[in-house]
Amino acid sequence: ALKEQLVQQLPDYMVPSVLMALAALPTNSNGKIDRKALPKAQLQSEIAYAAPEGELEVLLAQIWQSVLGVEQVGRDDNFFELGGDSINGLKVISQWQQRHHLPLNIRVLWQASDLKSLAVALLDDAIQSIHSLNSHNKAAPNLFCLHEGAGLTMAYRPLAQRLEGQVNCLGVAPDTAFYETSDLEELANHYTTAILSYQNSGPFNLAGWSLGAPITLLVANKLCELGHTVATVQLIDSWSPFEQQYSHVLTWRQWIIDWVMQSVVKCKDEIELLLHDYVATGSEDVAPLVNLLMQYKSCFSLEFIDLPAEELVRLIEVSYHLHVIARQPVEYKVVTPETVHCWWSTESSADKVSRYYTGLKQSLPHTRLDYDHQEIVISSELLDSIERTMLNNIE
Repeated sequence: ALKEQLVQQLPDYMVPSVLMALAALPTNSNGKIDRKALPKAQLQSEIAYAAPEGELEVLLAQIWQSVLGVEQVGRDDNFFELGGDSINGLKVISQWQQRHHLPLNIRVLWQASDLKSLAVALLDDAIQSIHSLNSHNKAAPNLFCLHEGAGLTMAYRPLAQRLEGQVNCLGVAPDTAFYETSDLEELANHYTTAILSYQNSGPFNLAGWSLGAPITLLVANKLCELGHTVATVQLIDSWSPFEQQYSHVLTWRQWIIDWVMQSVVKCKDEIELLLHDYVATGSEDVAPLVNLLMQYKSCFSLEFIDLPAEELVRLIEVSYHLHVIARQPVEYKVVTPETVHCWWSTESSADKVSRYYTGLKQSLPHTRLDYDHQEIVISSELLDSIERTMLNNIE
């Protein structure tokens, strides 16, 4: 319970991997805490040990042991439950690249968080749309969590931890067919097919935050049109396709400047000049831009700037494609309003919410929480409510 609260309030790299209860802190002769006398934390998996199989699993286990400081890693162990985070993930990738020719990127590591799944993903040319966010329980229902505007599902980790063992949280993220989609409806159709290949009948539970919310709504409609039952739809501080600012065609020049500058905390004038010089060339090749941005790492608040260059290139390409297709006109409607609940942050004004419901031609039950857009998806109130809803449906 304490760790769940820390996950909700701290960045992942600040959350302790192990919590130890001590009767008293050891002190030295001066009455000060004797740090050398503190017992060493022992990281260990709660899953029954199964030895790694094959060359890839053995090598991955060795690297995880080295990076995470654990004595033993089994093929069913979860990277995050062993203390892994985004910083450790980068260390794993660095060691892997030094010892094996197969490419490993941060997205695959996050999506295939247990050892055997990661080994399978390394041999698979295509990144699959569906990936587990917590341990799988065959007897538990599934909750499909659709990615946000960067194509990532990390924001659902606290929810997945809260529902561990009770609900299978499954991330839905871009795969190799992603770039073939021309609007969000095509993308939703693609994800609907992927979801049905994972779970062939209802009831279905869906959740989407930010840009994931309108995609979630489109997926829910498609499932209903195909005759399936949708039990719950959670739309969390939805990106709104009905805002005037999104009615015009998005240009690369406009988007890349806004996307980069929103994360700059210092050297703003210098970086903005660099961006204008870059877009003036007319190039949409992301790699040269990323190489330039890497020289200004300390000027950004965005943690993704610490990604390897090739990963940052892909992140930018995915984000841009998502925002381009999100502006294409599609029909938004609510097929089963009784299953939908909206959550709004302090950044979503009453006028925006009103325009959203007008665009849907349907008012929906909603809750407004006193959090900003980034905080609401990990807020205790939201996690509590979704947990209650899911468990009530099980009963």
